[in-house]
Amino acid sequence: MKLRDLQQCLWYETKVQAIAMRLVDKWGFANAQTRAQAVAHRCAGTRAKIARDIAVSVTDCNRLDIYYH
Repeated sequence: MKLRDLQQCLWYETKVQAIAMRLVDKWGFANAQTRAQAVAHRCAGTRAKIARDIAVSVTDCNRLDIYYH
């Protein structure tokens, strides 16, 4: 894997995590997870992949205790 590819991957993961944290901030964990999964089911293609990644990241926020309030 080239350095540029790694940088893009880290940038993407950082953005996905930031979006997930904002969703949890706005709606709380359970509602954010439900909404993120619903969006992922409605989308197709690249948007579906991004939406699934966000839904997984919301779950990770709770499972890994990253999100505190």
